[in-house]
Amino acid sequence: MEEVNKLTRRFFLPIGKTRNQSVNEIWQENGGSEEAVHKQLLFTLVNKNMYSEEEEDSIWLFDVLESIGVNDEYRRTCQQTGITNEILQSFQALMTSNNYGSSREATVTQLQNDGCRTTSQRTDIFCEIPDTFENTVTFYNMGSTFEGTVTPEWPSVIEDIAKAEKDDKFSLLIVREPKTAAGYVKLQLVKGNEPLTSTYEPSLKNKFPNMYHCFKTDKSDQLVLCDFIMAYDGKHMFSRPKNKPAVKHENYYGLNADTVISYRCKTWPSMANEWLTRSRFYGWPTQDMILDLKSLGFFVVRKGHPSSSEIDLEWRISLTLQERKLVYNLTNVQHKCYVFLKMINRDIIDLECITTYHWKTCLFYLIEGNKENIWEKQFLFHCVKLCIERMLEWVECGVCHNYFIPEENLFDGRLTDSLRTISKRKLVRLLKDGFSFLLSVSSNNICDYVKSRKSITRSKFLQAKCERAYITALYIAKTSTFRIAHSVFNQSILAYYCKQTNDLHSNFIKFLWISKDRIQNISAITEHTAQEVQSALSLLLPCIYTCLASNISALAFKITKFDTRAFLLLGSLTYFMKGDLSGHLKLISVLLAAELYTDCEWYLDQLDEEDIKRIPSFCVCRYIVSDSTVLPQNYINTSTVSTCLSFLPTELPIIPDALKYEMFRFIEKCEILILRKTQNKLINGRAILKQKKSGSMEKCKTLMSRGILPKRQTRIQPVNKNRDKDKKSQSASTNALYSDEVNDGIWLFDVLNTIGVNDEYRQASQQQGIMGEILETFPGCVTWYNMGSTIEGTATPGAQSDNDVIICDESFPVIEDISNAIRIDGVLFSLLIVRELDTADGYVKLQLVNGDIAYTSKHWTSLSRKYNMNLFKIDRMGRIVLSDCVMKADPRLFKRTKNKPADLTIGKFSDLKTDTVLSYRGKFWPTMANEWLSRDRSYGWPNEETIEKLKSLGFFVVRKGHPFSPEIDLEWRISLSLQERILMFNLTDVQHKCYVILKMINREIINFDCITTYHWKTCLFYAIEENNLNIWKKNRLWYCIKRCIRLMLKWVKCGFCPNYFIPGENLFDGRLSSSWRLISERNLEEILNVGFYSLLLVRKNNVCDYVRSRGSLVCLQRLQANSTKVFLQALCVARISIIHDAIKIFNYEILENNICRAKQNTFIFINYIWLALNNIQHTCASISAEHTKREKTKSLSLLLPNIYTCLAGNISSIAIQNPNPKIRDFLLLGSFVYFMKGV
Repeated sequence: MEEVNKLTRRFFLPIGKTRNQSVNEIWQENGGSEEAVHKQLLFTLVNKNMYSEEEEDSIWLFDVLESIGVNDEYRRTCQQTGITNEILQSFQALMTSNNYGSSREATVTQLQNDGCRTTSQRTDIFCEIPDTFENTVTFYNMGSTFEGTVTPEWPSVIEDIAKAEKDDKFSLLIVREPKTAAGYVKLQLVKGNEPLTSTYEPSLKNKFPNMYHCFKTDKSDQLVLCDFIMAYDGKHMFSRPKNKPAVKHENYYGLNADTVISYRCKTWPSMANEWLTRSRFYGWPTQDMILDLKSLGFFVVRKGHPSSSEIDLEWRISLTLQERKLVYNLTNVQHKCYVFLKMINRDIIDLECITTYHWKTCLFYLIEGNKENIWEKQFLFHCVKLCIERMLEWVECGVCHNYFIPEENLFDGRLTDSLRTISKRKLVRLLKDGFSFLLSVSSNNICDYVKSRKSITRSKFLQAKCERAYITALYIAKTSTFRIAHSVFNQSILAYYCKQTNDLHSNFIKFLWISKDRIQNISAITEHTAQEVQSALSLLLPCIYTCLASNISALAFKITKFDTRAFLLLGSLTYFMKGDLSGHLKLISVLLAAELYTDCEWYLDQLDEEDIKRIPSFCVCRYIVSDSTVLPQNYINTSTVSTCLSFLPTELPIIPDALKYEMFRFIEKCEILILRKTQNKLINGRAILKQKKSGSMEKCKTLMSRGILPKRQTRIQPVNKNRDKDKKSQSASTNALYSDEVNDGIWLFDVLNTIGVNDEYRQASQQQGIMGEILETFPGCVTWYNMGSTIEGTATPGAQSDNDVIICDESFPVIEDISNAIRIDGVLFSLLIVRELDTADGYVKLQLVNGDIAYTSKHWTSLSRKYNMNLFKIDRMGRIVLSDCVMKADPRLFKRTKNKPADLTIGKFSDLKTDTVLSYRGKFWPTMANEWLSRDRSYGWPNEETIEKLKSLGFFVVRKGHPFSPEIDLEWRISLSLQERILMFNLTDVQHKCYVILKMINREIINFDCITTYHWKTCLFYAIEENNLNIWKKNRLWYCIKRCIRLMLKWVKCGFCPNYFIPGENLFDGRLSSSWRLISERNLEEILNVGFYSLLLVRKNNVCDYVRSRGSLVCLQRLQANSTKVFLQALCVARISIIHDAIKIFNYEILENNICRAKQNTFIFINYIWLALNNIQHTCASISAEHTKREKTKSLSLLLPNIYTCLAGNISSIAIQNPNPKIRDFLLLGSFVYFMKGV
């Protein structure tokens, strides 16, 4: 906040204007009342110093919040949308057991995400419960944006056993011990009027095995509920995690959701009786509101008190419905106050101990304890300060009272002593800085508004920007109900009825009719009014009318009797008219299918184009689960799509032929999904298809034969007449085999060149990777090696690829012969490679060695006294071996998880996600790979020179054990990544393109964890080594791809993928189970059968679009233009990113470190910078011997301009402060030389 004060003193921040009123103005404002004038003058006199600036600031802040969307319009829209969605989702739970929950309080602005509560997620619950329970689930939507509460209405929760269920039905009785914290209870199982104890446990286990795991016996011998009553398979999504009530679901259609499952009691909790009779001097909430809230009952959610000895058995009382009602009834100023407090909490306080729920509680207490007249526009900032002061009081005493149950402390388990000190300091600073702390509020550009308060131009620009964002957010909020309605219709009514009717057309129509009547007659869902229920459910009717009319029309098309068909078509017309735009468009589809072109043209003319534009644009096919990952961002489409139609299998007769092609050209995707899910039916938004497995992938050939897909031109070489007949027949068969492949190979080669898979981008990526690893190695004590697709140039332009890094700690050499160890007393210096007879090929253990002493269990005690031995263990042979990495740089980043060598971290100098592998290095060739050195190579790849070069690079050992090893945590894997990288660098252009296509096929078509890009890289190496180098030509690219796929298929069938350097190591171990082997084998065979047109499934870099547009010059030119644009942007980023990395290294490693060491002494700082300059100019020999001196010099020279500029700037600063003109001129002249080198 010091920067804020400086800006204020320098007049960069506006100071609030004083508002002085004359007595005449006050007299006129108060209508001439002497008493009112007296009170106003007294109020002004007392509060003049307090409010004169705050009034102007508050009015300004009120207007800013209004402009960014914190207003009644957006608030009402969000609340209405939340209520509608809640009703639709609860109705969906009545239809099926597929539950979908979310909601909103409208306390999140249109440009921000409220923590993890940003959306809802579909939750599938399949409950197996006894007949004494009713299968009813209710959804309640809470939180600022989306936070679903799923509430089973069974079994009932009671506080008085006299209200228990009769006839031996089950209930849950609220019980508490004397030491149970306020707000927390246990739920004892009750049968009839009898509370059950441990004696009933065996009977419960026998009768209800699916429920048994949900109950435990507490210390009072009561049989209490510990988890939700539902069928348990050991992995259901509602298992209790870390004593938190909410289950967090990430990346559902690209968004997140919090789901809280609860049970409900429909009476007021006795623990909250104090709230009903509380003295309220200012009448908030009103008595009518209190009675209304009392009738809502309460929830119990699965969360125990953090200090309880039975934390897993306790449940927390939640009155979220009451809190939601209170938030809905906040005034405009109160609502803005709460939103602004949330911004402060997120951007300034930013501590887990104080959450938005604490601020909501604080606001409730403040409204209840203050006059209504302080909640005015001009006192907004004063109200914010009152809330901060109240929170400061709570933090100081360590108690935050629950609004409804004051004895419950909301700080329990959150506010530690250290966090209390930090929170207090931040809150005090907020109060001290006053209005100027808004400079630190980045949410919704509040800080930019503050800075531009005196600039009319800048303010108008910000207002225009926020207005555009507000209109978009308001549009999304208003149309989200249509999205939810379509989702409920697709996933609940449609999917459920399709499953239940067993493909009987008449039964399906009957179910739709019953569903329509049920919607029209339902008047009550949860606590909502009949008007709200009917308004929400009416959104489903257009979908049902359209589906009903479509199926009646399809049925009519199958009937040969003219009168019956005409009657059904006339009846369907009525429902088409009630189906909104989708119904009208499907009616046009029916007219086209019936070949009534004149009527179709007339009806199209009747449609109002402006009305179509006003209808919300969304694509309902994006709500099908199997298609959820195709394009998750298209919830609400742009104006290029007005609406989206889906057709069921029963509606195929009403689909025109042209439209069938547009849908069925995606049939390959559908069939592969069918293959994976072992089903024979798939609901897809583009078309709902039903195909037999035997016909999968053959559709492409059929479409091509009908002229729908472009045919390939046959290229046949002329036959030499001098050859004999046998050679002619052989040549003819060869031409017949390869004629298509030649054209396909050339065409695919050119397409890959266009999208950026070419030598130019490849060389730029390789150069960037090499220079980056030299820069990252320079400042530290470890060596960095960039690996993977980024440095190899196999990541296509525009694709988001992870960065793979191997960090090698060179201070611990790895040896195979103990005679090579170096003896240094008191230093753990070497790691000896040891193996047992049953150790798998490619895996070793690293024994601790000091000189010629190999440490065993007898040395453990003496070593433990001197060193921290947490990373070492004793193996079954009694040797002290390394079990994890000793990292000097930053050990927090590297923690061994799930037997994987890579840790997913954020790159040190890169914005990409980084897979970091920590390793040690042996600088000799591993004996296990000696076979590779002497391997018979019929085609001379790699050549002898390359082999010698690869042999000199040594190897890494990375922390990964063999998946079937009994000592998996003690084993390390031998990695020859440097050798693989050199081989990838030396690939020809065709070999490089072949590998890129194999990666695309693996990701887009195969998409199984059992086959990775590393398997395909190994496959390519073997294919190059075992085949004539003449086949790697441009015109045989597709043939080479097929050779690799056949080799992989061979490996999959035998279940063995040999490591390229250590053939005894099976890369499929732990990955390829018997079931995955069959599926992978079938997929690879399908790709080979379909051939070139399997690329129709490769969406990456629009390869599928290129295939479809192969016969269209216009489409091809448009795709090429787009690809060229993406390629040029990616090439530019690849070339300048190394400069970006160099600047970051200079800032973090040189500048920041030396500033701390210099302790604000300019002379010392210049000395350190000078030393850094000399270090860079003479350090090339000490950095990664694998690189040439030219590469090192070129890389480190990128740091010099920044150092020269920094050195010159600081010398000039000293010169300006020096009073001696000669010394000043000398220093300035010297700095001028360095400024010239600073670029």
